[in-house]
Amino acid sequence: MLVGTVWAGYRFWRHGLAHEPSRAEVLAALVLLGTLAGGFWGAFAWWQNLAYAFSWSLPGLAARMLAAAGWSFALAAAFALGSSSIRHLRLVLLMLWVYLAPLTLAILTLHLERFDFTRDVTVAFFAIVVLLLVSSSIALFALPRNDPVSDALPRAPARLALWTIGAVAGCWAIALFVKPDGPSPLIWTWPRDALTTRLIASMFLATSVGAFAALPGRRLGRTVFWVTIAYALGIMVAGFAHAVWADPVLVLKVEKLPASYMVVWGVLGAIAAMALLVSGASETEQPEKA
Repeated sequence: MLVGTVWAGYRFWRHGLAHEPSRAEVLAALVLLGTLAGGFWGAFAWWQNLAYAFSWSLPGLAARMLAAAGWSFALAAAFALGSSSIRHLRLVLLMLWVYLAPLTLAILTLHLERFDFTRDVTVAFFAIVVLLLVSSSIALFALPRNDPVSDALPRAPARLALWTIGAVAGCWAIALFVKPDGPSPLIWTWPRDALTTRLIASMFLATSVGAFAALPGRRLGRTVFWVTIAYALGIMVAGFAHAVWADPVLVLKVEKLPASYMVVWGVLGAIAAMALLVSGASETEQPEKA
């Protein structure tokens, strides 16, 4: 499934280009195709929290939030690959790099004892992370800063929405990264599991950086809005699933809901949806002009 998705996606991407891509563009496309395929298909196993699906034991809620992040990244990669814009490729590559780099640094310096290197999934995890980090870094460095494809500036409501998403998600991410064992369960759901806390913070940080990086372009903003909506929906469903799995006899207990995560990301998702509607970004747009 992974190989087939990458192969089909590459053919679709090349077919949609009106020019011969550079080596840097091809590398960027392959990195994003790998992210799309791995995030989309892997998320099904993460959602079920299968024992062989991840390198360390995740709480059920965190596993489903990881799945939501995987599907959101797959959507972001699809938007970037469907566009002929180099800036679009750079945006999602940057989000991927921000997702991986701080988490990898934290793992290497603080959390290596959590990993069993006799397991195949652990070896595969580190191999994939190193490959994605190196390749995304090279692609970001090699892609030109100037894009021949024009993109209008976001309208005022969209810019305000991007600032809001970036600020809220960024502040929460920094809090989780810097102090993963904070006192309030509203913010720190896993105070005794610093590695899992930082894993979840990585998606918050990637969304925040993506929101700020999308400020110069309307289509970039649209991608971040859709990612925010997808992740918010994923967290909402994950929260209800967590409550149901926590007490299947009673089906649902409100106190089991991760209310703060669901409320905050639900509001951010609603802001993103309203920005799409108000700015007109959800309407059919004219083809991009060089």
